[in-house]
Amino acid sequence: MRRICLPIVYMTILAMCSGCASIVSSKRYPITLLSNPTGASVVVQNHKGIDIHRATTPTTIYLKAGRGYFQPAKYSFVYSQEGYHDSRITKTANVDGWYFGNFLFGGLVGFLIVDPLTGAMWRMNDKLLVRLSEDPGHVTTMKAVSDEPKTAAERLRDLKELHDEGLITREEYEHMRQSYLP
Repeated sequence: MRRICLPIVYMTILAMCSGCASIVSSKRYPITLLSNPTGASVVVQNHKGIDIHRATTPTTIYLKAGRGYFQPAKYSFVYSQEGYHDSRITKTANVDGWYFGNFLFGGLVGFLIVDPLTGAMWRMNDKLLVRLSEDPGHVTTMKAVSDEPKTAAERLRDLKELHDEGLITREEYEHMRQSYLP
């Protein structure tokens, strides 16, 4: 009888000293950050507005779901890309369904102390997709191209620059140089 009762007593004590969500769930969640178009820069800020992560989409980062006793984590995601309007999204962690399992397994200790203190009572969404809208007023800086043909001296300077940078061989340089000379 003692062999049967002792493990049951240990299991009961263990269940009462832990929370259901802290056993089954996580305190940090992977979040995949996506954007349309891809390649956007994203800055993640905590509830105080402090930058905690920078990346380029698509990417996956890990974030805590809780930020203190009975306090869910709150993050801002600022997406930006040249030619598009910036987009700011704020997300707050939600209550994890396993937290209510404390009524069956964790008891009051898990419900009022363990899960709220560890942050395991909260859950973050696993994906965030942002569609950036084009900025019609955005002007891309471009180098002006002249319609006037280059002089022979300008073409020779450009040719020498190509050779000096190793973009063309000595033979190509000589052949093209001869074609530029009168």
